[in-house]
Amino acid sequence: MYRTIDGCFWTDLKVRSLKTNDKLIFLYLITGPLATISGVYCLPLHMIAHGIGLGMARVRAGIKALIAAGMIDFDETLSVVWVRNMLKHQTHGGKLSPKLAAAVASDLGKVRDSPLVPKFLEHYAASRIPYPIGYLIPSALSDTDTERETETDTERETVAVPATPIAAGAATKPLNSDGELPLVIPAEIDTPEFRLAWEDWRRHRKEIKKKLTPLAVEKQVKLLAGLGAARAIAAIEHSIANGYTGIIEPKPTSRTQPPASETDIAAWIARSMPKEPK
Repeated sequence: MYRTIDGCFWTDLKVRSLKTNDKLIFLYLITGPLATISGVYCLPLHMIAHGIGLGMARVRAGIKALIAAGMIDFDETLSVVWVRNMLKHQTHGGKLSPKLAAAVASDLGKVRDSPLVPKFLEHYAASRIPYPIGYLIPSALSDTDTERETETDTERETVAVPATPIAAGAATKPLNSDGELPLVIPAEIDTPEFRLAWEDWRRHRKEIKKKLTPLAVEKQVKLLAGLGAARAIAAIEHSIANGYTGIIEPKPTSRTQPPASETDIAAWIARSMPKEPK
């Protein structure tokens, strides 16, 4: 996806005040492969370090500098970043078409447990983002909205809703134009790395025109939870690399498997050594 970079980026006073590394990090947050139009997305710091070739200490220092400058917020617990004015500069001042509004809501749904979500909605209250029941901020409602609350069921669901956080695992309405429900990840595999891997899997299925159904998502996530986070991520990466439509674990290489006990060592070494030609 293309990103819009204003010609005034390099003359902006906040940008000019940053150190060179901090400017590079900020530019990566806008143009990186995981960046979204909303500016809210999961981004482990090691990916920044790998992407632009900086050490972790410099990346952490840069993130702190950008937070201090009021240019971003960062949720360390879930590794979620919010580039505060990203949506403003990628749209006409935050004015959204229904399609873009749905895309922004989808972005928020992927990181729904982060405290940055209600902050984002407060900041862009005027954009009237149709985020699911439970996160709409009361200050986003105008007097006209309140008067129209009783007009239709649709408006009661998307506008006049008290700000009660969504409980983990609670059912919600579709978040995006594809009609996809937000993913409920079991605690045993709910890591930033798994979320990134699952997003890659979802994109892979979409690219090969094998859209995931809600039932398929439920069954696959249940299967992955039984593997643990590391094996689940490895299985997803293996399946994408081989173009599979289902998630399949890579087969272990028998030659590299250690023996079950010390008594098997000699036999295992003998089997592993290449045989001399007769």
